[in-house]
Amino acid sequence: MKKISFAIILFISAVYVTACDRNDLYLFKDDPAQALMFLINSKNNNPSPPPATIYMYNAGEHAGALGGRNGADALCAAGAPPGTTIYHAFLSVTASDQVRYLLPYPWRNLSIPIYGAGANVIANSWADLWDGSIVMALQDALVLPGGSQWWSGSRSDGSFDTASTPSLRSCSSWSTSASGTGVIGLSIYGNDPAWVSAANQGCSASCYVICIAY
Repeated sequence: MKKISFAIILFISAVYVTACDRNDLYLFKDDPAQALMFLINSKNNNPSPPPATIYMYNAGEHAGALGGRNGADALCAAGAPPGTTIYHAFLSVTASDQVRYLLPYPWRNLSIPIYGAGANVIANSWADLWDGSIVMALQDALVLPGGSQWWSGSRSDGSFDTASTPSLRSCSSWSTSASGTGVIGLSIYGNDPAWVSAANQGCSASCYVICIAY
C-alpha cells in the first residue's frame, strides 16, 4: 500500500512539475490524470522534426455552425497545400481549445515562418503572431480578399476569453448559426490587434475560416 501511495504522489508531482513548463496545462490543474493524457496525446500527435514552414490559407465563407473543432478542421482539408499532412482551422473554440495552442508546444518559440500565398510572410514565428501585430495583413498576403472578415473566437493574444460564454465568443463552440455571436478578425489590418480580434459578428453571418497546415 505504501508503494502504491508513493507512486500516486510521484505521478501527481510529475504532472505538476511539467505543468509549470507548459502554459496550456493550467486547464487541467485540478485533474492530474487528464493532464497526463493531454501530454501523451500531444506528444503522439507531434510530428518530428519541426516543419520548415507553416502555411496559412482560407477555407471559404461559412456561418457560425462549423461543426465544432472537428468540423472546422475538416473544412481545411480540401485546400491544404501539397506536401502538408496536418491542418487545423485557425480559431479558438473553448477555453481548452485556444488558437495560440494549435502548434505543438516544442515549436512555439522556434523561428518557423508563417506564409500566405507565394513568398508572403505573415509572421516570422508562431510567437510573432501574438505580439499585437503581424508582418503583413492577411489580404496583402493573399490569404483573404480585401476588406473581409474571418472567424477567430480569440483575443489578440490568441486566447479564448474565459470570462465570456462560448455562445457569445464562438457561436456556442462553432455549433450554431441561429443565435449568439463570434469574434472576428479583419483582413485589412496588419500592424493592429484587430487583425485577429476586431469585433463580434452575429453567427448567421458568413465569414471566412482561416486554416494553417504544415
